Amino acid sequence: MVVEKSSLVRDGISLKYIEAGDPKGMPLLLIHGIADSWHAFELLLPFLDRSLRIIAPSLRGHGDSDKPESGYGSKEMADDLIGLMDRLMVENAVVLGASSGGLAARDLVLRYPERFVGLLLLGTPLKLDDNPILRQMYDTKISKFGDEVDPDFIREFVSGLLGTKVPSWFIGMMTEETMKVPSWVWKEYTASLLAEGIPDNIGDIGVPCLIIWGDRDRITGRSDQEDASRLIVDSRLVIHEGLGHMLYWEDPEAVAVDINEFMKEMAKAGI
Repeated sequence: MVVEKSSLVRDGISLKYIEAGDPKGMPLLLIHGIADSWHAFELLLPFLDRSLRIIAPSLRGHGDSDKPESGYGSKEMADDLIGLMDRLMVENAVVLGASSGGLAARDLVLRYPERFVGLLLLGTPLKLDDNPILRQMYDTKISKFGDEVDPDFIREFVSGLLGTKVPSWFIGMMTEETMKVPSWVWKEYTASLLAEGIPDNIGDIGVPCLIIWGDRDRITGRSDQEDASRLIVDSRLVIHEGLGHMLYWEDPEAVAVDINEFMKEMAKAGI
């Protein structure tokens, strides 16, 4: 059983996080997507290699982490995570970003190349500045939020991510986690995501990268994944047939096989 902890990371911001696996193992930092929390990885954790040191935080504004009024761009969130790594005395890590969390993961390896030895992207969009689904959601609903977020919107948002294989207890838990996200976080974070294009220096990513995607993903397209694989020099694309955007919820065991193999490759290479 994992225990949620808290750490002051910077500028008076504290993040909740959990650790699992071997405290002396190769660190694997897990970054969730918008409106999730570290609980988003709860189905995946049991299948990850126990020799790894797994660190999974809830980003600012999410779960039970601090919720300041600003700072919801990928760069600010990435800086929070560097602060967490410093607090936990993690010098180097492999970073995994799921969905929009992959944008913060990508930013980390570009801006702090000395701190990361590998990159994993799960259902991550290459860019969001022209994503019609997110744009419509922001224009018609999120931008119009008052002080409170409509619970019906939350239930619709979570159900829109799901495939057919996610257990009902987990859906209920993630709905409760999503309800913890305040309206101003929804507004600021979504607006920042809509400004996310392809980094001019994406070709400078100098670590091995594994891109994992489900072919029924209605949020990120195949072309996004193929383009990312082409632009990131040392990268490989793995496609899971029959899985959607939250593929690590639908078949966590299969996704964990990919992650564990990648981590073993890192270890063999002495990274």
